[in-house]
Amino acid sequence: MKQVFTCGYGNKPVRSLILAARQLDAMVIDIRHSPRSKNPGYDQKDLIQSLDSRYHHLPQLGNTNYGGKGAIQLANPQNGIQRVLEMAHARPLILMCGCGQRDSCHRALVADLLYDRGVETEELTWPKVPTLNLNGLPDVVLSFKQPWAWLAVNGYLAVDNREWPAEHRGPLLVHAGKDVDLDAHHDFVRDSYWRQRLPKMSDFDRGGIVGLAHLTDCVRSVVKDCDKAWFTGPYGFILRGHTPLPFMALRGARGFFSVSEQLGLSKKPRRELQAA
Repeated sequence: MKQVFTCGYGNKPVRSLILAARQLDAMVIDIRHSPRSKNPGYDQKDLIQSLDSRYHHLPQLGNTNYGGKGAIQLANPQNGIQRVLEMAHARPLILMCGCGQRDSCHRALVADLLYDRGVETEELTWPKVPTLNLNGLPDVVLSFKQPWAWLAVNGYLAVDNREWPAEHRGPLLVHAGKDVDLDAHHDFVRDSYWRQRLPKMSDFDRGGIVGLAHLTDCVRSVVKDCDKAWFTGPYGFILRGHTPLPFMALRGARGFFSVSEQLGLSKKPRRELQAA
């Protein structure tokens, strides 16, 4: 039986939950009766996107009286607890709800029911979210689908293929779009070399800045062997000087775009933002 954690996000940033799930290699079990939220990143559709296969909604353990409508009432505790026990045999679990205070939250009742079945739970310690200091970084951004963004900032992608030419030369921020190139990912993981290196699909950062690269040239053909393996054209952006950076959520755009404009900021001597 793997470790089972409980947590209530309250006003915690969703990025902290994502980091916890990755560090623990855990599945996030959403035990809210309704998985809707106005808290940024915690609506079900956002969690599915950010956690992918690490997310599972278990409404059987939701509180049907949430919102002060009466005493805590779990929707179907017998089935819900049994499902948790089954999933905990495979991997660590994080049972998540929205309440910041555990004592008044239905997750405390869920923890008691699990204890009765021989499973001790632990309240999650939320990891600190790294910050990205934009001071000294380029304002120019180029968006990539995953896994291409990860390949670009980790020094593997030598040529980025585009349908259009680029005039920009020099450093740029690499943005990971919300969409994933599933065909490319499947092709990569067929090869044992890439299976050992590529993150799981659920662990790709999406919807924000992930790193830095230098665009040294835009070509219609390549001569170096290191570039030939990546070039398909019609235009190839030659990338060098790759550096991963702490993730920072940012809306993407087509072509090259400005990070300061996307953030609605004027350029200041120092801009330090917390990853969302």
